[in-house]
Amino acid sequence: MSVKQIFQAVGKHMDQVSSVGIPASLSKEEARRKKVISTLAYITMYLVAIYGTIFFIFTHDWLILLPAWGFAGIFALLLWAGRQQMFGLARLGLIFTFC
Repeated sequence: MSVKQIFQAVGKHMDQVSSVGIPASLSKEEARRKKVISTLAYITMYLVAIYGTIFFIFTHDWLILLPAWGFAGIFALLLWAGRQQMFGLARLGLIFTFC
């Protein structure tokens, strides 16, 4: 599998994940906003979990791993909220999590 095929597969998967829970009746602009929220939560969830785990492996400090996995769980809940079409909750949760 080439690098190009890997990026295409990842892009296809990201498009599927970010489009979940978005009804076809929404305007194009509103659907794009909801897609951005889902994509940001999805990417951040994996980055927090991966980097937290890597830093834990190097430092063996539970005070790095536990908050990282906690925040990954919060981002997973925001994805779930988007899937349940609670986009206002997902939007506010994303704002408060990053603040």
